[in-house]
Order: sequence, then C-alpha cells, then structure tokens
Amino acid sequence: MGRTFTVLMLCLITLGCATGGGNAQLSSTDPGAVLNKTWQWTVTKGPQHDVTVIAPERYTIFLADGRAQVKFDCNRGGGTYKISQGKLSFGPMMSTKMFCRDSQDIIFADNLQQVAAFKVEGGVLYLTLTDNQTTMQFRQAPNE
Repeated sequence: MGRTFTVLMLCLITLGCATGGGNAQLSSTDPGAVLNKTWQWTVTKGPQHDVTVIAPERYTIFLADGRAQVKFDCNRGGGTYKISQGKLSFGPMMSTKMFCRDSQDIIFADNLQQVAAFKVEGGVLYLTLTDNQTTMQFRQAPNE
C-alpha cells in the first residue's frame, strides 16, 4: 500500500511539473485561435524601440475566409492573408485615406506588412515580424 501510494504521488508530481502545475499560460499556434475574432493592437516591442498604442480600439484586425478586415485608426481597409500553423502573412493592404489626427496608422500598417508568425498565449495574440525580434501584441476586443 505504501509503495503504491509513493508511486502514485511521484506520477502526480511529475505530471504537475510537466504541465506547469496548472499555472502555465495556454499557448497556441493553431489558426483557429486567431480567426473570426476582432483583435486590438496594444503594443509593438522590438530591439530599436517600443510603441505603446494610445487607443487600441482604433487599430484592429479581423481575419476570416482569407480576407483581413483592418481598422487603421479613422480609416478602414483590408486585404488578403495566409495562415497556417504558427505562420501568418498579409498581402497588400488597401485603405481609405482620411487624415487621422495623432494617428499611429502608418506604424500599424508597416508592422502588419512585416508579419511572419503568430501565437496566442494567455488570451494575447503575438505577431512576430520578419526580423524575428519585433513583436506586435493584440488583445481580443471586448464582447467577443
């Protein structure tokens, strides 16, 4: 009885360590974790500089059926994208061309054109750019 209990406890401890003891952030590179949700850009972090987004609700992406719907501040647009396990890239984007005061739209559009990979971890979407050092972060829009 004592030996069985010890073996059972070791198995449970090993399982707990392998899964992070229940504290591990769920991470996914499955396209289903990204598609058909509105994502709001919150920050871009990179070796040159970080960009904190002033109003994330003004910079969004929604991916479905091979088409990206994008909100570039006060402008709307989109284009095509390709997604597979952990990989994401955007084709050329089109957008309306209104002037948006104090906008970060050019940075947002430029960053999107450089996306190469993605993961969703702890409810945050991370888009890694082609330099493999810069990452855009997105939160899921409320009410989704």
